[in-house]
Amino acid sequence: MAKIVKKNKNRRKLKFESMATLLFMVSLLLYLGSSIFLKSYNVNLGKTAADYEKEISDVKEEKEALRVEVEQLRARDRILAQAKDQGLQTNQDNVVIIGSEE
Repeated sequence: MAKIVKKNKNRRKLKFESMATLLFMVSLLLYLGSSIFLKSYNVNLGKTAADYEKEISDVKEEKEALRVEVEQLRARDRILAQAKDQGLQTNQDNVVIIGSEE
């Protein structure tokens, strides 16, 4: 009589190991892909944030320059000099001072 050899257990074990290996490789590939994607996305976000910060600082500088210009334009001496150039005279009896109440 011939011996009956069972190879089904070997095939199942081999199939399970190959599926586990395939699953491990796929998960490793997905991990590396997502890691690279997230790092590049983080770099892009950092660059965008730096651009916005530079834009904010530029606007702040422009605002400060405009504030200084307004202060220079509202100077009393400048206004009186322009009025004198146009031939106007000041009348202290008609001067009304409007101040903010604090």
